[in-house]
Amino acid sequence: MANKIKISELIPKGAPLSTTDLLMISQETPDGFESNSITGAEIIESAQEGLQRTLVSGTSIKTLNGNSLLGSGDIAISTNPKLLGFSGKIGTQTSGTAVTICHSVLIPANTLTTNSILQIVFRMYRQNGNVGQMYGRIYFNTSNSLTGASLFNTTFTMNGGGTQYLGLVERNLSYNGTTLIGYSNVAFSEFTTGTALTTALNRTVDNYVLLTMACQNSADIANIDIVKVFAYV
Repeated sequence: MANKIKISELIPKGAPLSTTDLLMISQETPDGFESNSITGAEIIESAQEGLQRTLVSGTSIKTLNGNSLLGSGDIAISTNPKLLGFSGKIGTQTSGTAVTICHSVLIPANTLTTNSILQIVFRMYRQNGNVGQMYGRIYFNTSNSLTGASLFNTTFTMNGGGTQYLGLVERNLSYNGTTLIGYSNVAFSEFTTGTALTTALNRTVDNYVLLTMACQNSADIANIDIVKVFAYV
């Protein structure tokens, strides 16, 4: 007849194993029972050694952004550029000379750093009418409002009475920690020479990029239907 073995758990069933937990194992001998114990620390160490023999660096242990996937804690996943906002939908329409925010994008506090680049792309859209000119502008503000906003002092004009129904605008602004520096010209793209334009921006607070439209004639309806704002940090 085989010797009898008794196992005594000194921790609640189903509870997480701690290094200080103790497991008693007793085996029957001619003189009674002989007992041995194993601690939680020894069980954990043995399990880890077995796991390490199973996981092989470069095969089953991977790295992400230079960080090993084996271990505790979270791994930060960073992307550059950061997409701050995008939309392929028609925004808030406007007619007449009133300047209206068609789309806005939040730049969260402390997103930009010294040596960052802010890229703004938007498409002006003649939603209705073909009579007069339409005007697109970029503003910056610490709230999602034109009240107190700073104008990036360039107006992008799309003519009426012809075939100008869409106009794609792109601006790339460098940031030195306090000031955005851009291209001062009415050209939609900046792939040419021009005068520098500066706009103060406090990166330590939330900021909004406000993309606006206005019309020369009330018979027209202006809008913006594509927006992409990236931060290279």
